Amino acid sequence: MLAGAALLLGATAGCSENTATYADLDNDASVDKPLPASLEEHSLDGFDTESIRWVGEYGGSQLWLAAGTDEFEVCLLQYADAQEWSGSCSGGNGISSARIGSGPQFPVVPDGQEPRDGSDKVASNVYATGG
Repeated sequence: MLAGAALLLGATAGCSENTATYADLDNDASVDKPLPASLEEHSLDGFDTESIRWVGEYGGSQLWLAAGTDEFEVCLLQYADAQEWSGSCSGGNGISSARIGSGPQFPVVPDGQEPRDGSDKVASNVYATGG
């Protein structure tokens, strides 16, 4: 279980002229799916909280995508409940999020890149594998 720990996955990339884009971040923020009130304060470390967008639900987890702050390009919050959640950020080329229990993993793929074979599409940039 990954409760209470923000995981920083993927290698951080150095500065680059070719910053990846994520169409899901261009969507309007959903007022129907606010962030869970039970999130711990540090769960959004590395997240640009102004850019958070709910992108879907899969396998019992709610998913929010955000731009990252500082050295992070993109972040994903996977939330099943107050004890089962994961916050993941990456410096570039998407995220391969942590798995909660035996559930699916949620790779985040930049615009123009293909997900791994066998992935289920959750949103424009978010996919589910395994579980």
